[in-house]
Amino acid sequence: MTDRILSFQFKQTREKITDRGGLVVIDEFIQALGIRRQIEIEYPRPGSNRGIMAYEYICTLLYHFIDGGRYLEDIRGIQDDEGFRKLVNIETLPSPDSVRD
Repeated sequence: MTDRILSFQFKQTREKITDRGGLVVIDEFIQALGIRRQIEIEYPRPGSNRGIMAYEYICTLLYHFIDGGRYLEDIRGIQDDEGFRKLVNIETLPSPDSVRD
């Protein structure tokens, strides 16, 4: 058996990886159309500093539907995906309980 030298190398990274990269395109589309700005104009800010913006609720549902989610509990997968949240620049996503209410 001969030793073979590979033409590529493996390197370790500390970056968060996501399998929801395609949803970032949807987020860019939303930004380009000005939908976020329009939602922020139409819906008031939450009454408390712990409230979640209407835009984050609406986008969470969009991400959920486009990602193929069938149950509200599937939102937890998006919520826990740090790499995806970093790409779309959203700190907080509402929980399935919040969306249901």
